[in-house]
Parts: sequence; structure tokens; C-alpha cells
Amino acid sequence: SDQLSSDHYKGYDYFYIEGYLVQDHDLIEKAVRLAKENELLVLLDLASFNVVAENREFLKSIIEPYIDIVFANEEEARAYTGNGPSE
Repeated sequence: SDQLSSDHYKGYDYFYIEGYLVQDHDLIEKAVRLAKENELLVLLDLASFNVVAENREFLKSIIEPYIDIVFANEEEARAYTGNGPSE
């Protein structure tokens, strides 16, 4: 994460995060913060319900302030929210 800078975001409109990468919390937090500072649209693919379950608190800490669009299937959404389809 020390090598990331605003220069890496110049000329782009979107920043896409593959969910399997969220396990490096410091890197992802800095990457999404810089993306928002550079006015990019930030997209997150939750990848797997296992990844979501293992990183739920971290995901909750970054999604509202930094993420514009979340891609999730039903299992991933349930792991994130803790709710079933009818709740």
C-alpha cells in the first residue's frame, strides 16, 4: 500500500475491486480512499460468501463511505447482511 499514489488513478473513471483481494485490509482501504479522492466510481465484486463472512466487519467499514456499486449473488448478500430473502 505504500506504493499507491493518486497518480495511479489519473485518466480512469472506474476502480474495480475483485473480492478475493479484500483480505489485505490496509491495501484495499487505501486504494478505495484514493479512488474516491480522485473522483472514480468504485465497484466491488464480493467474490464468495466465504470471503464476505471472513471479512464482514471490514467490508461494512468500506462499503458505505467508498463503494458506489456492489456486485453480489444471493449467498454473498446474505453473508453480508445476515438476512434471508424475505427479511
